[in-house]
Amino acid sequence: VKKLSLKAKADQKIKDGDVVTNEFDTNNTQELLVFYDTDCYKVQLDDISDSSSNALGEFLPTKLGIDTPIGYSLVDDKYKYLLVLYNNSKIAKVDLNSFKTESKRKKLSNSLYKDAKVVKMFTLQDDIDVVLTNDKGKELELNTSNFNVVTSRSSQGSFPKSKKNIVDIRLKDLEVTE
Repeated sequence: VKKLSLKAKADQKIKDGDVVTNEFDTNNTQELLVFYDTDCYKVQLDDISDSSSNALGEFLPTKLGIDTPIGYSLVDDKYKYLLVLYNNSKIAKVDLNSFKTESKRKKLSNSLYKDAKVVKMFTLQDDIDVVLTNDKGKELELNTSNFNVVTSRSSQGSFPKSKKNIVDIRLKDLEVTE
């Protein structure tokens, strides 16, 4: 969607029942990462036609030939990390530069850990505080700086501070995109 003038209506038009899942502030020279299964599809933002906020735009899963994606991210100088919570309670903090390629490859195979399902995924601009919830409802607050940054896209992650059975993660800072 193009940047809006101050006079323009700021609401994005969407179909009934649909919701906006991600919002990134960037320009059209960057690459959008669309995660499906263990693969990552890279979309050049300038390949997506510009539209106004009152238009429905393009449906990315159809454009890529996939079903419902499990998450989105962005290769951009502003965003640094992809934080992934897997259903085995492990958390991976992946350097987004690991998704950069010399050629304009459209699909990066094995971009997520294959032996666990993604529960949630966040794109971070910097380290922030998160709240982890275990299966008994207990919460643990910690900073993402406690997780080691990995450059392997398919990293299995690690258990945070010996806490297992993590079932949810939420962010205390709203400067991120889920």
